[in-house]
Amino acid sequence: MNESDTALLQEVVERLNEHKREGWIDVHQLRSWRSGDKHYIDFHFTMPYYWDVATAHEEQKKVAESLKDLMDGKAEVLIHIDPCEPSCCKFCRMSDCHVRKEEFKGWRRWTVEHAMGSPGYKE
Repeated sequence: MNESDTALLQEVVERLNEHKREGWIDVHQLRSWRSGDKHYIDFHFTMPYYWDVATAHEEQKKVAESLKDLMDGKAEVLIHIDPCEPSCCKFCRMSDCHVRKEEFKGWRRWTVEHAMGSPGYKE
């Protein structure tokens, strides 16, 4: 039987915070469950809208590999890429952003509650 794994959700969010890079703007709609010895991780990841597909895909691969490593290779990771919106600017760390609409106010540490919810920039 599949069931949500609260401890795994915490591990995933901590790993994302530890490895957070400049273009990783937001994580939301995080779901995780376990079936047998396999972990399943699924979430939406907000990245700069002006990145080309290859750049976004490369970042997506880095995130997925990091999470698979966390689970000793026993994980399936599905990441849906979302483009940033102007309301992301206040917590987006892109130093060379040429489309910034609002001054950077500060980095937000992601929590499980935040990651499981709606996009932080829609609040």
